[in-house]
Amino acid sequence: NTIVESQTQWLTLLGSGRKSGKWEKPEPLSFCVDGTNFTHPAFSGNDSVLIFSSDKSGGQGGMDLYYSKLSASGWSAPVNLGSRINSPANELFPFVSASGNLYFSSNRPGGNGKLDIYVVHLSDTAHTFPFSLGNEINSADDDFGLWCDAAEREGFFSSGRNAQPPNDNVFCFKISWPQVSTLDTLLQPALCYTFFEEASLAAADTVAMDYEWVFSDQTIKEGLIVEKCFSAPGTFTIDLKVSDRSSGELVESDVHYELVIPAAIPIEFQIDEEATVHEPLVITTEKLTVPGFAILDVYYDFGEGFYARGRSATHVYHKPGIYYPKIILRLKDDAAGTIENRCFVKEIIVK
Repeated sequence: NTIVESQTQWLTLLGSGRKSGKWEKPEPLSFCVDGTNFTHPAFSGNDSVLIFSSDKSGGQGGMDLYYSKLSASGWSAPVNLGSRINSPANELFPFVSASGNLYFSSNRPGGNGKLDIYVVHLSDTAHTFPFSLGNEINSADDDFGLWCDAAEREGFFSSGRNAQPPNDNVFCFKISWPQVSTLDTLLQPALCYTFFEEASLAAADTVAMDYEWVFSDQTIKEGLIVEKCFSAPGTFTIDLKVSDRSSGELVESDVHYELVIPAAIPIEFQIDEEATVHEPLVITTEKLTVPGFAILDVYYDFGEGFYARGRSATHVYHKPGIYYPKIILRLKDDAAGTIENRCFVKEIIVK
């Protein structure tokens, strides 16, 4: 099926089926009535939900966004998306992304001017309000008709900006995010090491030998290869004793090592480890310092197509679960003057 709009005295939505490679004659959808405008159709889910704009009576005012569901009996009666999405102004040009974000345009008060583009997650419309895409997308002129790819990193929209004489043009956008090759987890570091003696490991008769590792914290480990975890940074000594397994004779007793575990650079973000569904999660880096570096910018990737930039950011998760928001620091080395990016990931439990 395909849905199009047609205008006689008012705008209406038409549906057409495709059979044997040919489109059938378009017919108005069952809920479209004379005297009311129905326009800007957009599919959600697996094309079984249609979101559109209409000025039908009983709305919030002006053009509102509605949805209708497709079943075996046809399209259901339109349902208004409610006062958290619609306003007394006009809501137009809906688009639903692969992750369930609803983008639309509105000329409600508080925007940049004329039509601005807003976004809200469809599963969270009962708890949060749409927010503007901000100055990066919106202008003082009309901005509308946004489309983006599945990752919500690039796409197109229409705008009346910079047009002489005034006219609408299509613009493209792409989210430019700092690239990083490694991730640091914001967890307590596990100071664990594997110890082995290279000469003994290369010997052919190690089966006949016993190996005892004595650590300066009074820990004793036995084996050719051992693992040891330390509770904190510091300087530790390790002594290795090698003895003949059959006779018990000490073969080697003067193998001595020193291990220095430096303290990690303290990078602490103000962020809770637990969050509540539909409640704002706030990440603040206003007091963050990185020794030896100047912080040029901070970026956030919350997943689900939501990004932020600045010394603080807020995000709302829509479902319980474990999430891993990424925080990217763009840094300048005080001594060398070079620029580098560091990415940190934090485990967040949403209940």
